[in-house]
Amino acid sequence: MKARLEEPECSFLIGIGPLELRKSRPTRFPILREWSLCSRRPASHRALNDLQRDWNPPVSDSYARAEAYFVDGGIVLGPVSGTRGSVLRPAEPRLRVEQTADAEELGRAVIRCLAASSAEIDVAADEARRAMKVTLRLAKVRSWKALEARARLVAIASRGSDVTFTPWSRREDAGFSELSDEAETCEREPGALGRTLLEVSRRCR
Repeated sequence: MKARLEEPECSFLIGIGPLELRKSRPTRFPILREWSLCSRRPASHRALNDLQRDWNPPVSDSYARAEAYFVDGGIVLGPVSGTRGSVLRPAEPRLRVEQTADAEELGRAVIRCLAASSAEIDVAADEARRAMKVTLRLAKVRSWKALEARARLVAIASRGSDVTFTPWSRREDAGFSELSDEAETCEREPGALGRTLLEVSRRCR
């Protein structure tokens, strides 16, 4: 099933960062949400179509969503929120857990981020900007371009007692593409969550 896109307000930009906010196509991509926040490079229609084809989002509003960036020995996690049909944006809190942490500590961070995700509120643009700035600070990089070049990205989606982890690969042009065939689901238990997140992160490219 293809992602549903609303009518565009202006060109969609691929890439994230704190430099500026431009209008973008409303989208159901949990990770692409407002990736216009940093990149000054307008995406081609072909690139946008590729992203639309690659991401197969859950259709239920009851999903909680989060993201995890593996970079330079740490894992930066945070919730993603937004109502049905709106742009899904990063929210706070943003957490950093070292990759040497045990599975249960990492799993508890995942649970905290999912608990902060909401399908009933829209994150304001300035709040999303702030969350993304914190992400860059915790990742110890200055720009989203630098994070894209160095990080591995895992999307996290939860409904009920099941949590699904989906690895993403870096795109040659900018941003990331979903590797849905390599996703894995586990129960909502800290140890299992932490172990599954670490395992799935190794499938990122």
